[in-house]
Amino acid sequence: MVLHVLVLSVGSFAVGTGTFVVTGVLPDIAEALSVSVASAGLLVSVFAVTFAIGSPFLVSAASGVERRRLLGGALTLFALANVAAALAPSYSVLLGTRVVAACGAAVFTPIASAVAAGFAPPGMRGGPSRCAR
Repeated sequence: MVLHVLVLSVGSFAVGTGTFVVTGVLPDIAEALSVSVASAGLLVSVFAVTFAIGSPFLVSAASGVERRRLLGGALTLFALANVAAALAPSYSVLLGTRVVAACGAAVFTPIASAVAAGFAPPGMRGGPSRCAR
C-alpha cells in the first residue's frame, strides 16, 4: 500500500510541477516564440480553464475504465503532451499541447485522490487528519 501511495504522490507531484513550471519561464517562452509575455501567460490560463471545465466531463466519460489503466493513460498523455510542448515550433502548437496536457491532468488528479483516499481506513476517510488533532 505504501508503494501505491508513493506512486500516486510522485504522479501528483509531476502533474503539479508540469502545470505550474510554465509560469516561471513565461518571459523565456515569449521571447523564443516572439509573442508578448501576456500572450505567453495564456498558456497558464488555458491550462487552468481546460482542467476546470474538462475534468468532470472527462472523468465521467472514462468511468468504465479500470482505475489503474486510467491513471497510467492519463499520466502518459500528460507526459507526452509536455514532451510535445517542449518541442513545439510555434505558439499555437504550444497552446494546443497545453490543452492536451490539461486533459491528462484533469483525469489523473481526481482519480489519484480518490484512489489514495481508498487506502485510508473507513473511519479516517474524509475526516480530520491526525495532525489536526
